[in-house]
Amino acid sequence: MFLAHLPAGYLVGASIARKWPQAMSPMAWAAVLLGSVAPDLDLLYFYLLSDHSINHHVYPPHVPFVWLVTTCLVGLCLWHGPQRWRVVWAMFCTGWLLHLVLDTVAGGIWWLWPWVTTPYVLIVVPRRFDNAWLNFISHPSLLLELIIMACSWQQWRARDKLVPLPLPLPLRVKHALLQPKRPYRTFL
Repeated sequence: MFLAHLPAGYLVGASIARKWPQAMSPMAWAAVLLGSVAPDLDLLYFYLLSDHSINHHVYPPHVPFVWLVTTCLVGLCLWHGPQRWRVVWAMFCTGWLLHLVLDTVAGGIWWLWPWVTTPYVLIVVPRRFDNAWLNFISHPSLLLELIIMACSWQQWRARDKLVPLPLPLPLRVKHALLQPKRPYRTFL
């Protein structure tokens, strides 16, 4: 997956918002969207500092065991904290788990590392070009990404009917100032 991580995160956030609207605060929305792209932050290291000799899915942000340990440690720290932070952390973890599941489709994820050092992948994309992007773009698995993107676009267009998101405070104040003042009634 290259392009569908953020749209898939939006779809998951929208489905959670439909089921539990009180849980999806703006911070929870930001957390699920950030979590859905967070494992790909290792691409900064991959493209800027590495020699591209190994797959970036081997780096710690794409290893489920690393995220499992991180989730447990942060979860223990938040155990006695405010519930809103536990919900935000749960949304972030939902986003990264979604990212790793989507990467399993055609990218390969080391789900059982450190016990098994083999990546698990559902669809093997053959290497026909030197550029990895061209291999994925020319493969039929791109259809799955396009479907996810189309569904998230449709969901986003219908968002006002499903779950109205509150305006940020500066926009609410500005909106209130633009309302016309009521004319005074006179009784003469």
